[in-house]
Amino acid sequence: MSTCRRVLLAASLAAPLALASCGKKNSKPLQPPDTAPPAATTDGSHGQVAEPAPAAERVILSGSMEGLDDVLAAFQKFGESYMPDTAMDPKAELQASLLGMGFGPGFLGNVDLDGMHVFTTATPPNGGRPEDSSLAVSVAVIDARKLIDNMPQSQRPSPLGEGMWELAVDSTRLLMREQGKELLLGFSTADIDAAGKLRGQTKPGARLRLAAANIPTDDIDPAAVLDELPADSKLVQDLSEILRELDAVTFEADLGTTRDLQVQLGAVAPFHKLGLGPIGVPRAAATPIESRLPPGPVFVATLSWGDPSLLHKMLDALPLGDVPDPIKGMVDKAVTSAHTILDQIASDVVIGLYLDKKGQATLVLAADVKDDAKARTALQGVHEVLDEGVQTQATMAGNNKDGAFTAKLALGGLSVPGGKADRLTVTIPKDFQADARRARMFLSKNSLDLISHVDEGTAILAIGAGGRALVTDVAKSLGKSRKSSLASNPGLETVRKAMGGCQICVAGDPLGYMRFRLMLVRDDTDDKAVIKEAGQQMYTLSKVDSIGWPGLGVKVEAEQAGVGLTIPQATLFAPRASVEKLEAVMNFVDDPEVARAEAKSEAKGGKKPAKATKATKATKATKKAE
Repeated sequence: MSTCRRVLLAASLAAPLALASCGKKNSKPLQPPDTAPPAATTDGSHGQVAEPAPAAERVILSGSMEGLDDVLAAFQKFGESYMPDTAMDPKAELQASLLGMGFGPGFLGNVDLDGMHVFTTATPPNGGRPEDSSLAVSVAVIDARKLIDNMPQSQRPSPLGEGMWELAVDSTRLLMREQGKELLLGFSTADIDAAGKLRGQTKPGARLRLAAANIPTDDIDPAAVLDELPADSKLVQDLSEILRELDAVTFEADLGTTRDLQVQLGAVAPFHKLGLGPIGVPRAAATPIESRLPPGPVFVATLSWGDPSLLHKMLDALPLGDVPDPIKGMVDKAVTSAHTILDQIASDVVIGLYLDKKGQATLVLAADVKDDAKARTALQGVHEVLDEGVQTQATMAGNNKDGAFTAKLALGGLSVPGGKADRLTVTIPKDFQADARRARMFLSKNSLDLISHVDEGTAILAIGAGGRALVTDVAKSLGKSRKSSLASNPGLETVRKAMGGCQICVAGDPLGYMRFRLMLVRDDTDDKAVIKEAGQQMYTLSKVDSIGWPGLGVKVEAEQAGVGLTIPQATLFAPRASVEKLEAVMNFVDDPEVARAEAKSEAKGGKKPAKATKATKATKATKKAE
């Protein structure tokens, strides 16, 4: 019997438990599993000691699952919020599936779904001999004997006495042993003994865990995954080298009716070969720069800062020798300013998108800096380069005033609490205003503001219509404690806690995102009906309570890396009434015309019109262009 069939046979007995879940350390979540694979000692047919394949040559999988009853209830609860018409009872569906496969009605009832289920297996990558594979499984049960009695006749094991059973198929045997509230499974008596120790060796952690080690990597081709990059690029070559030394892959997920969804994927490999200098250490808590910024962005990303030497080399390697005048002078000045900014960043960088109550949007870049004067000079250099660029464009436009951008630079020309800020205002000419219509929320009277301010070790660059108010708000609180700040953002806090820290931490507000999308639709049309409907949808959205802040984190260290996702309960189990309003908003922003037609049809008791196809959308675009 093939190794694959052997594993499938064992899996079929434990399939209702979904034991192929996840397993890794809780304290060091990206490490390989603690449990070593059991050693195969007998071949099951001759009773002689067999020589197993060396452990290093076997693919090792281990995992655990617990709290399955509550996990299934969480899926049902999620369905009731987002898919009430098709929501189902997962536990009832599982029971029905088991009955359809020939299991008795008492099988699932004698599986302790809330208990700890653990497994580990070691298999040669090429299949190998039966004695080269090992399997140890611990299934939490209510009554092992009743569970076995409710197995299909073809899969029902034969009793061996003293709480032992054997299921023989071809040349393979699967042993089972009752041990208190556990049913132990293995290919050999050594496997059974190892299975009896699994619970004690499994540390607390996520409900679902999986780890794989000794993964064959010879056939992994990064170029096939990163098909947009040339196979001979340095990134692909570095990834290829790292993957050849991949030691383990881990996965874990946590979910429950009173738990956030937390998912993490990790790998153990020599990631230091990527050149991680610019990335600092993982941040497990809010950083000082976050405590100086206002709360409530639509989107925010933070970056832990490290050694910028590699970035300096990349700047110096730019092919600027053939850049013509007067562009050459501007580019050289921009590169010089960039070098200074890289050197002046002290510890952390924040990028955020803010949308105020008036609907004014602002993109914010902020960082801790080492020297206020040097950082201020570097940012002023950026303003000056942009100003020169606008003047160059205006010169090229000649007498066409409707096609010439204009700029007004005021270094130190904007008063803010405690000092002066630098301001560059770029006015968009008539010929380009139609192209910029979707960015109206960033504009004030067809002008874009870029405002920078450096003080108290804090540098901030705000781009957009709300920039002046935002920079003023930050400036007045420097040197003192804010009543509320970005440091209390729940999305960043949750993902950092789940991952034990991250270098790149991202969070977003679903309601803020919906509002942003509505404003894009409103600003991109002259249709008064669509503009009116967008306003009504924004009013409806304003009445929806927060549904939480999902978060995403990336952690890359010398020998391990991971990606984590967190979705709070407020998002997973949002009230159905709120979800219906959000669905209406999404339908409207995806296709305003169809959404309005559907609303009218439903109001009249008619059928929903068909969704616009690619062909009809193309026709609309053609008519609009005409």
